[in-house]
Amino acid sequence: MNPETVDLFIQYMSSGWGILANGLFIILFGMIAYNTYAKRWSAKTGQFFTEAKITWSELTTNSKGQHSALISYSYYVNGALHNGVIPAHTLKPQSLVEEHPKGRLITVYYAQKDHGYSTAHHPPSHIDIIMSVIGMYLILPVLIYNGIVFFIYWLANAPH
Repeated sequence: MNPETVDLFIQYMSSGWGILANGLFIILFGMIAYNTYAKRWSAKTGQFFTEAKITWSELTTNSKGQHSALISYSYYVNGALHNGVIPAHTLKPQSLVEEHPKGRLITVYYAQKDHGYSTAHHPPSHIDIIMSVIGMYLILPVLIYNGIVFFIYWLANAPH
């Protein structure tokens, strides 16, 4: 970004419109995030679990030769089908794929009030739940919103 654009962004964020709009937006999406967090909290207890089947298990390689694991699973709760993924945050993606071949049955822990939220093998930690909620229901909407609104602000105020 050039210095003029950075200055304009700072001007936007410190303007009455930027402060008011972001404040209201954060409050609104903060309430949505908290509601989602409250629904997912029960997964942490480990009381709600079921058997899931690995539906996809693949080792991929990017253009730099780095490997990554892609693993998904499906499970039923009250007759409804749900899907989940096993995060590939590991230094050994090959062994992760080998431990989770397609068709293998695993235990997943889900939330009582949000059956679509689950984690494989162990209940989610408090941090896992917070990060899943904050990223999807607070940070992402605020970034998208500010990108759109700042573009409009930039069109109206940028020196031409």
